[in-house]
Amino acid sequence: MAKRNVPTHPQGWKFSGANGAFRVWHAGKNDYRVTSPAGDVIAQFEQLSPAFHFAVRQHSIASYYSDRANSGQAALTAHR
Repeated sequence: MAKRNVPTHPQGWKFSGANGAFRVWHAGKNDYRVTSPAGDVIAQFEQLSPAFHFAVRQHSIASYYSDRANSGQAALTAHR
């Protein structure tokens, strides 16, 4: 089995997972950080599971509001 290259953050963190543009990084022992689509750290956890759950939740919230904004705009322009 070929070894895969694991992405690394510019600060040296190892990639642990992602949901959409929200990424989870392993920064050290019991240190998982979630970054926003802009690359800013928005949360820090001691375990991977809560960190990934947070990333999934943030992606769901962002998708919901994005879809709502797009649907609302489409409805407004359809009635003009």
